[in-house]
Amino acid sequence: MMESQFDLWQRIHRDLFGLHSADDVRMVGLWDGSLSGYTFEELRDASFAIAADPTERARFRANHLAMIHEFVHARRADTAARERARQDREYASAACANCHGVGVVRVPNADFIVDGAFTREFFVEVACACGVGAARFNAINARLAAAESDRRILDLAQYEAMVPDWRLILAAADEADEHERAAEDLASQVDRTAGPIDTQTIAERIRRP
Repeated sequence: MMESQFDLWQRIHRDLFGLHSADDVRMVGLWDGSLSGYTFEELRDASFAIAADPTERARFRANHLAMIHEFVHARRADTAARERARQDREYASAACANCHGVGVVRVPNADFIVDGAFTREFFVEVACACGVGAARFNAINARLAAAESDRRILDLAQYEAMVPDWRLILAAADEADEHERAAEDLASQVDRTAGPIDTQTIAERIRRP
């Protein structure tokens, strides 16, 4: 990160928390060496995340540096996990379109489907129809039988006989989740640009006769 970007972030952070005294300016400036490995975007988003923290931690200057580290490390870990998952999906997709080579398919639990809609996002795994899935089906059910269990894993054909439109149900649930995430992202953006809701004003409205 260039020095000019760090200076810009410093001003953003100080303005956000009203840190304008000489000691405040010196304090934030001393963070340079500790934060130099982060990008401007990471630091900016960390500052806004601290401002939105519902706990009392953000009130104390002594917590800010640790909170910045926590935010950036968590974001980077999440980004890395998403990238690994994406690469895994790309690698596995060459094997089987249904199970991506793992032999099992994650499907909506039939007990929570009413009138073609998912009433609760609870999933089960069934054996895929591919060769890997057939091997998994036989191996899992053999172990269950050896353990004298009454349970058995279904294969995809057995499941689809009960829930033939499971792909449409799953797509609708995924679309609803995507809309919810978009709403959450927009709400966060508005909180950053317009500022958080003034709870004092709300309390005054409630007290009005």
